[in-house]
Amino acid sequence: MNTLLSDNGFTNSVIVCEGGERRQDSVRQGLERLGDCDLVVVHDGARPFITSELLDRGISMASLTGAATAAVPVKDTIKESDEEGVVVRTIPRDRLWSVQTPQIFRTSLLRKAHSLVQDIVTDDASMVEAIGHPVKLFFGSYSNIKITTPEDLAIADAIMNRRANTSREHGFDVHPLVQGRALVLGGITIPFEKGLAGHSDGDGLIHAVIDAILGAAALGDIGTHFPPGDDRYKGVASGKLLHITLELLRSNRWRVTFVDATILAERPIPEAPHGQHTRVARRHITTDRRLRKRQGDNNRRFGIYRAR
Repeated sequence: MNTLLSDNGFTNSVIVCEGGERRQDSVRQGLERLGDCDLVVVHDGARPFITSELLDRGISMASLTGAATAAVPVKDTIKESDEEGVVVRTIPRDRLWSVQTPQIFRTSLLRKAHSLVQDIVTDDASMVEAIGHPVKLFFGSYSNIKITTPEDLAIADAIMNRRANTSREHGFDVHPLVQGRALVLGGITIPFEKGLAGHSDGDGLIHAVIDAILGAAALGDIGTHFPPGDDRYKGVASGKLLHITLELLRSNRWRVTFVDATILAERPIPEAPHGQHTRVARRHITTDRRLRKRQGDNNRRFGIYRAR
């Protein structure tokens, strides 16, 4: 857990404490580590789709009432059964709510509830209710699901796909073909009488991919991060530049899901040994889907690489 927090920049803002035997024991452990604050927010780790808007609603409500919990109206018909599974009664659902988290409380109130209530409860709102303090409901979200079964994972996947924050951009790079250099494309050295000129290894395909990635994440361009006059990058394998770019991407909470690269060459590039051309750049970047195209253009004097 500490490694996960450190990798995402939360080293100084999150305290990890050991959980207890019961849910309420784990919350109590957290309360004991908590500093001075007016309100405390309790949220289930199994509910990953909380939003800032939902949290703001809860904080506003708890600031007024001292105790508030997210909830949504029940959609299904609710029936009570006996020990044999026979329906005893159908409960009117017009005032029934399915309670979620976050649950937000005045800190002193929740600490008091935890000190007085010893019975096993399923949420902190129940403890506050038990000491006689009213708990106000605020509207949660039907997307704020609790993942407890394998079926919930399918629902979670659909929610994630709907919420995905995606960005697309094109990268473009041009290198002249010259004598005396190896032809490197996507980290693969291809047998050819000419290679691509450049400050690094001239791998125009990876350069175009880097430019597209940086542009999509609004992080500048390849020339900003790897200036052509910088001796640190003279003759360097472009795959190393791509690795640096991907680390920058991860630190800004982006990830690559798709790369589509087109190569336009002065004349058709010969087949790489063992079909290596089909693995261009795969050793450097992993995406959910891959698409590679190769085109020859005898009317051009340059190798042109475009990625999006």
